[in-house]
Amino acid sequence: MTKTFGRRPLLRTLRGAVIGLPFMTSLRSARLVAAPTQNLVAIMMPNGVLKRKWMPEGDGTNVVLGESFAPIAHLKDRLTLFREIDNVIPAGAAADNHRQSIGLWTGGLRKADLSAGGPSFDTFIASKLATSSGEDVLRLGIQSPGAVGVSAPSYAMDGKPKLGNNSSRAVFEQLFGKAPGGSPMADPLKTSILDDIKSDYQAMAKRVNAADRTRLEAHLESIRQVELRMSQLPKSCATPGVAADWPTHGGGYDSYSDPQLTQAVMVSQFDLAALALSCGKTRVVAIMMLQEGEGGSSSNYPWLDPSLANHHGASHSPKDVLALADRYNLERTAQLIKKLDELGLGAGTLVVQGSGLSNGAAHNSIDLPIVMVGDAGGRLKTGRIVRGGKRAYNDVILTVLHAFGFPEKTFGEAARCNGPFTELLV
Repeated sequence: MTKTFGRRPLLRTLRGAVIGLPFMTSLRSARLVAAPTQNLVAIMMPNGVLKRKWMPEGDGTNVVLGESFAPIAHLKDRLTLFREIDNVIPAGAAADNHRQSIGLWTGGLRKADLSAGGPSFDTFIASKLATSSGEDVLRLGIQSPGAVGVSAPSYAMDGKPKLGNNSSRAVFEQLFGKAPGGSPMADPLKTSILDDIKSDYQAMAKRVNAADRTRLEAHLESIRQVELRMSQLPKSCATPGVAADWPTHGGGYDSYSDPQLTQAVMVSQFDLAALALSCGKTRVVAIMMLQEGEGGSSSNYPWLDPSLANHHGASHSPKDVLALADRYNLERTAQLIKKLDELGLGAGTLVVQGSGLSNGAAHNSIDLPIVMVGDAGGRLKTGRIVRGGKRAYNDVILTVLHAFGFPEKTFGEAARCNGPFTELLV
């Protein structure tokens, strides 16, 4: 008959073995924990940023964050930031307005008809990950139900644009149906194995020499790292509520005349992104935050400031009001990271966020605002800033592809590719 042991009695049984492991050359044990599953979240912001409050300063690990980064400043060690990354666009329709996100994720040159020459990097990575079920890419829109030219940074493998779903309720039904599903989320470990061996450690530390005490402390630190990695393993899928609990809208521009509805959709879309990843419905999420430039009441943040009832106009203003929207966008990123960490997905998920414009007033795509959060499961160095020296956005894409294990030499227009930023790759 098989006997089941409780957690604490089992730990007490094991504690003697644990305390003695460093003297059995077992420090490699930390490497036995499986690497976290890699996920990608790509976020496109409209209309550029207020550069003097967004752009970071410094070089390498000497990073000075801009004021707009206050919502994610606590994540500084998990950030990778870029300066001097360009997306030069030839003269033509896309170069003369706010449609700069067209083709940014594809690494392709803009065409007058706003088409893309191939897939966006979110789609490419999803195709390589070859998920067996669920969405290849979960595409979410926020106030972006309109034309392809201002609402679709994500492109299918055949180069056709793919609009995001703007209704949180419809997304929930798409993923889970109308009824609740999943199982309650398991609580993370409340105590550490180190709690059970603390007294043994203190007693042994008094009896060993300085060199062995150093080895013992190093071993205990390795145990802490193992426990940290284990605590970040995905928890059970939890699908709270039913579809009716999530906000919806009619799908047109006028549906966003209610600022409260806009806020509700924006917050819920980010929660749904984390939920879909946790439940294995996708490994890649693409989010279009509002619509670029023109179009009804879309792309507006009136609850932040009356001037932002026309976000497009605010991007052309010399005033600082645009920074309120930039900061709010990063608040949603902080919301996402917090949820991913709670779900045990933070260690493996890479968030790539930015805009196709740097300066909305000038319709300028030089020195683009780009931030990445996460190390892609230990494949990227973080807590640093990279100065690209006028390299193209294609090289940022190539860096992401290499971090996911896809060593492509080019992506999009080959002439614009110099290769990944190897100084970031582990």
